[in-house]
Amino acid sequence: MNVNVNATTCLSQKKKILAYMREGKGITQLTASRKFGCYRLSARIAEIKKGLEGTDEQVISEYVKDPKIHKKWKEYKIIKTN
Repeated sequence: MNVNVNATTCLSQKKKILAYMREGKGITQLTASRKFGCYRLSARIAEIKKGLEGTDEQVISEYVKDPKIHKKWKEYKIIKTN
């Protein structure tokens, strides 16, 4: 079994990311690392998705493309389902 020695940090990051997304903002890996020191955004998103089960909120993801540099990355947002 995997034991997370940084459980407190992960919980704090998850709360901050969830609050940020509930403000209507999308989050990318770059934003997560710069604002919250989170380098495993997909893990935090998985935890957030699990926590939102049975609520009227849902995490969605979409690819955002920057036409200037021809790069794309995933952005996560929370939407209301009702």
